[in-house]
Amino acid sequence: MLYKTVLPAVPKDVSIEHINYTAVRVGWSMPEFGDTVIAYHVELSTSDGNVVTRISSSKERSLLLAHLQPNIEYRVRVQAE
Repeated sequence: MLYKTVLPAVPKDVSIEHINYTAVRVGWSMPEFGDTVIAYHVELSTSDGNVVTRISSSKERSLLLAHLQPNIEYRVRVQAE
C-alpha cells in the first residue's frame, strides 16, 4: 500500500512586534493551502544557534515571546505541521 503525505506550505508574512525590552510578539499569515495545517511551531534560538525554546501553537497565528534578555540577538523560526 502506498501512502502519500502532503506537507503544508511555509507560513507567510512572518513579523516581529516589539512589546518591550524583554518581549516580542511573533505573527504570521496562513500559508497557501493552509487548510492542511494541524499546528504551528515556533523556535527561538540565539544567533549562535542555541535553541532557547520551542513552542507549539495549535492553529493560532501569533505568539508572545517573553523573558528575553536585553542585548542578545535572537532568531525566530515558524514552521507549519
